[in-house]
Amino acid sequence: MGGTAFKRVIYGAFYLLIIGGIGFLAFRNVLSTASCFDNRKNQKETGIDCGGECISCAIKQLKPIAISGITVVPGAENFLSILFELKNPNSTYGVTKISYTITVLGNGGEVKQAINRSTFLYPAEIRTVLEVGIPLAASGVASADVSLGAPEWVSGDIFKMPTFETRGIALANATGGMTVTGVLVNKSSEHIASVLIGVFVGERTLPKGVSQTSVTDVAPFEERAFSIFVPGVSKETLTPSELKIFLAALKNPL
Repeated sequence: MGGTAFKRVIYGAFYLLIIGGIGFLAFRNVLSTASCFDNRKNQKETGIDCGGECISCAIKQLKPIAISGITVVPGAENFLSILFELKNPNSTYGVTKISYTITVLGNGGEVKQAINRSTFLYPAEIRTVLEVGIPLAASGVASADVSLGAPEWVSGDIFKMPTFETRGIALANATGGMTVTGVLVNKSSEHIASVLIGVFVGERTLPKGVSQTSVTDVAPFEERAFSIFVPGVSKETLTPSELKIFLAALKNPL
């Protein structure tokens, strides 16, 4: 009886040793499995967690897109607009697509509306983004927030900003507001699918109005007239520094 019990103990210990060994090997295999987030240079990576099967080291070292200057602009008839600035601090890489969410917050901190959009940025570009005509009363809005998704980076060698400008800017009063007219000049040899032309009136701390229009299918070196209506603003109430024009050449993403 004692011998049988002893054998059972030996067999039990043997089986436990086998099971423990299998578990240890499996655990060690999990720990040693290469990944792009293990803070080690493995799986043919050229740097720590970059290169090889992971994200390129050049992209990993890029600085993030920055957001600043979020401004809520009251409008007429229970509408408002929001503008903010996006900055790509990287001179060698552009972004073919980046999603963003504008969250409009009420006076009590509640979410009044969330707006999802996407855009792109050229290397070293600083762009003012306008969201015009949001159907909300400014009296019930306290602030807005902007969050960004993951950018899709591309080398600046193949994603360059075309050269364009405006000239001949003129203001004229109109019923309910004023018009801003001018000429868009494509100074590059590239065809541009669309150019957004935005107008902001006032200062960031005291906005008076905002509006925008788009000019599409702009041929190389073409000049195109444009007109933008800005509601609730009179040209007599403006100083030259209070009129700002923003341009964004919307080339088709790569």
